[in-house]
Amino acid sequence: MHRACAAALASLVLCGVAPAAAQDQLVTTFVPETQRRWDAVGYVGWRGVSKSDIAPDWNEWYDVAVFSASTSRHLTSHAKIDIDVSTTSRGRVFEEEFVSASGPFPSYQIREHRFRRTTVATTLAYQFFENRWVHPFLGVGLEGTREVERVGVELVPVRGPLAPPATPETQVTYLARPFVTGGLKFYMSERGFIRTDLLWTLSPSGVESAVWRVGVGVDF
Repeated sequence: MHRACAAALASLVLCGVAPAAAQDQLVTTFVPETQRRWDAVGYVGWRGVSKSDIAPDWNEWYDVAVFSASTSRHLTSHAKIDIDVSTTSRGRVFEEEFVSASGPFPSYQIREHRFRRTTVATTLAYQFFENRWVHPFLGVGLEGTREVERVGVELVPVRGPLAPPATPETQVTYLARPFVTGGLKFYMSERGFIRTDLLWTLSPSGVESAVWRVGVGVDF
């Protein structure tokens, strides 16, 4: 009887210790138990812009470096709103311009257009998965653009007499374009991550610009 009681007591002790040991095991995750509501990212990347309305087919896109910063508010564990600001380096395209038909040959010139963009964008994005190192996401949004264009910086004759140099002109244009975006968010630690994305702005004639970026961010 004493042996039976001792065996029963030992079984109870072991049953109590096992769950306690299981509860004491350390679980490592890159996603905190409490969902953080904000993140911030700094980016560098590339932007291509279509100027098919003024430039010939061989030169209708210009390419520039882009520098961006964004902050995001997480509405749920999957949905969030991004606010993004960016600026670019200076790009250029060349316009073929007809000057006159006087003389034995028509006269054409090449006119240079230089562009620089500053944008502010708002995105509604859906982030897939939870408690993972990698989070794909898709989004749609609206981008407001301030584009500074400097026209007539260079005039080069293609055929015929050289026309008087044109006085450089500066034009400022404001645009609002819808866009679609998608990318990946890679967690390197519990809060720190690398994010890369692609973005396409749309116009009535098709894709107006394309952006690729990579950046480093933090949740808070």
